[in-house]
Parts: sequence; C-alpha cells; structure tokens
Amino acid sequence: MTAIATTSAIRLVPGNVVPALTVDTLSGNAWNLAEQTPRHYTMVVFYRGLHCPLCADYLQQLNSKLSQFNELGIEVIAISGDSREKAITSADTWGVHDLTLGYGLTRETMQQWGFTFLRGRLTMSPPISMNLDSF
Repeated sequence: MTAIATTSAIRLVPGNVVPALTVDTLSGNAWNLAEQTPRHYTMVVFYRGLHCPLCADYLQQLNSKLSQFNELGIEVIAISGDSREKAITSADTWGVHDLTLGYGLTRETMQQWGFTFLRGRLTMSPPISMNLDSF
C-alpha cells in the first residue's frame, strides 16, 4: 500500500493574499484575519496542539515576548486544531494566558494554509519558522 500525502494547491508567498482564516478564541470571541487592524503586522502562529512539547516551549517564549511584539505594532495569535478544552489546558499548563489562543482549526483550513497529512495525520506545517532569541 502506498501512502499519499495531500497538500494545498495554494503556495503561501509573502506579499500575496492568504486564504481566509476565522477561529474561535479562548476569550470567547471569533477571530478573523481579514478584520485585524494591527499597526504593522499580524503574526499568525500555527501549533500542533497540547500533545506537542516543542509547541509548549515555543509558545512560552512567544508569550514572554508579547510586549516587545506589541511595541513593534505586531499583533500575535497562536492557533491549533485542538478543541476548546485542550486549548484551555494548554494555556493553563503552559502558562500562556497573555497570548491569544485560537482553536478548532479545521483540516480543510489547515490544508489551505499549507499543512500536509499522511494517513489522516498531520505530518508537516508550513515551512516558516522564527527564532525568538533575537527579540
């Protein structure tokens, strides 16, 4: 049996229009990328979920640097496909209460944003990363 990975037909390129993105947040509000009005940029971080220790470390670092991002006019949201309950557990366990957490990202939306799946499981995220040590 040959496993086939599915990918998005959309290639994300800086400066190009991105797919629509709307998620629920732990604050109880829906967050829509098209409605954001940051002073400079909106930083969207996709993370695998509660089960991911690397994500925990990254979001903790990000949470500790939020004020620096805000000073630069960069609004930040971190989004996963986790349920609301798992997102709450992530926020509590990881101590990232200052960070806006979105949850419930659908598989279809993940694929539109460049995530790939193999045998029904998330295998890769978009190849964009940021070293937070420079902040």
